[in-house]
Amino acid sequence: MLDTWRREQGIDTVDFIWMDVQGAEMDVFRGGANTLARTRYLYTEYNDRELYEGQCTLPQLLDCLKYFKVLDRYPDDVLLENERIGIPNPKKRKADFL
Repeated sequence: MLDTWRREQGIDTVDFIWMDVQGAEMDVFRGGANTLARTRYLYTEYNDRELYEGQCTLPQLLDCLKYFKVLDRYPDDVLLENERIGIPNPKKRKADFL
């Protein structure tokens, strides 16, 4: 699970997650809720029609990630920004990416 891995690594805040999980978004939300709450930016796939079983639409994603706002939309992808986290401090970084 994402939350377990982040805790084991001693990572407090994540700058960016690129998520392409082929319809398993809800599984990531369940196993990574605390990590996502500590993530500044989330880039993920979405579609308004189900391409993969269980795939979330954009409104469903935003309903699950209430503290995120849409920063930019691309064909079938969206960049979300966590409104509760400020600008990153590069001196505190433990990992550059996940």
